[in-house]
Amino acid sequence: MSPAPVRAIASNDIARVNVHACCRNCAHFSSDPLALESAIPGLRSFGSGFAAVRDADGLCAKHGRYLSANATCEQFARRD
Repeated sequence: MSPAPVRAIASNDIARVNVHACCRNCAHFSSDPLALESAIPGLRSFGSGFAAVRDADGLCAKHGRYLSANATCEQFARRD
């Protein structure tokens, strides 16, 4: 008996998963520049929380981490 064929994930399936369940859409995530500056001591010495290089990165209140807005985890909670 031959194994079942493996279905490739279409690029639009990947985009759909990332857009809906990524940190940028999570209730625990904040990419507010002022919140970043107050939460990360010394950040202003490197420029500011408004810097373009950080893109939409932000803070996860659930895990206490700075991370990419495109990151995902099992504790995702949809923003209202």
